[in-house]
Amino acid sequence: MSDGRRWIDLHLHTTASDGAYPPDVVVRWAAQRGLSAIAFTDHDTLAGYEEGAAAARSGGIELIAGVELAARWGDRTLDLLGYGFDPANARLAEALGELRRLRADRNRRMLARLRELGIDLAEDALRGRAASAGRPHVADLLVERGVVPDRKAAFVQYLGRGQPAFVPRDVFPAAETIALIRGAGGIVALAHPSQAGTASPPELETLVRRLADLGMAALEVYHPDHTDAQTRQYVGLAKGCGLRMTGGSDYHGIAGVSPPRCGVGFAPLRVPYELLTALRG
Repeated sequence: MSDGRRWIDLHLHTTASDGAYPPDVVVRWAAQRGLSAIAFTDHDTLAGYEEGAAAARSGGIELIAGVELAARWGDRTLDLLGYGFDPANARLAEALGELRRLRADRNRRMLARLRELGIDLAEDALRGRAASAGRPHVADLLVERGVVPDRKAAFVQYLGRGQPAFVPRDVFPAAETIALIRGAGGIVALAHPSQAGTASPPELETLVRRLADLGMAALEVYHPDHTDAQTRQYVGLAKGCGLRMTGGSDYHGIAGVSPPRCGVGFAPLRVPYELLTALRG
């Protein structure tokens, strides 16, 4: 970069979960868009990290081990990001396998509800779509069958919370999820705190402090959904709670549409490399 700084994106999705593009394509685009380091944070799987490692080496991009895990917190579900863990950790691999089995069971129950509504989608059609298939892939089947025009309509009419084919996820408690990542040598961040379901800044602070007491070490400060005011709030919250900071585009992509050219990375935000240095502590 002309200013001599280096930039990162620590929140990217690939076809290993609900992203539109395979790991090697995302790596190539990351290099073209001036990023120095990235993390694939696919849901409940490290397949994207494993598939993208060779492309990252040849492209001169640092690929950080990452994953996104939903976690139960009372009556809500939080999204937690894990970074820098040992991808070969046996306990982590076992737990991710269990989460994918729970996903597959949820998919079967959603398809059963759709059949009750007169929409018969074959379970076999989901296999092979992703290492970690979920609601977006069921939505794609509805689109392909002509039931709905697009993914958004699938969620609005059938798969979203409160809709007739919605099935809640069965996930690990937050304390167990944090311990899992830490046990594999990694650190945990709360993803996009604007989506954490808190009603006020004090309530969010209480949540963040309780998660920090359980071993969470970072907060995703930079995210496309955050306003400038929220970003400033989260920077202050991270500093006040003694947490490190992270950020990324949460890029999923749209099939057939390459990401826009927005200077650096996949979204109009810049996450400095210094945050990765701090994460490594």
